[in-house]
Amino acid sequence: MIGLKTPFRDGLLRHVAEDVLKLAKDGLERRSYKEARFLREVAEFVTVKLGEFKLGELLDSPPPGLAEAIAISKI
Repeated sequence: MIGLKTPFRDGLLRHVAEDVLKLAKDGLERRSYKEARFLREVAEFVTVKLGEFKLGELLDSPPPGLAEAIAISKI
């Protein structure tokens, strides 16, 4: 299996990732944090690039914006 094309429950892992990103963005916007813009890079990676990665490649090169998203989530 390749990346987010992996079957998960009734859909694909890509759908789970997209839902998580939407929840994160909505939560940041509701709290009036301007950091939601950092999720754009992560969203692009999930929707365009991540679906084509194999797990080994992903572990060797984390997605752009991941460090910022992790830092935001700890606030």
